[in-house]
Amino acid sequence: MKENQPVFSGDPTSIMFGIRLYQAYGEAGLTAEKLTMEIRNHFEELRKAGLIEDRPRPS
Repeated sequence: MKENQPVFSGDPTSIMFGIRLYQAYGEAGLTAEKLTMEIRNHFEELRKAGLIEDRPRPS
């Protein structure tokens, strides 16, 4: 598998998306670090597309 190639794709607005993503990575035998990186990349793409925006962190 190429680096940064998604293992799973689907509707990012679905509540089940995260669960399915986690399951796909587990079935592929990938590490938690790779899963975390993929989730961060996914949310960055959503931010770039204007579908989500960052909220300030509470102090």
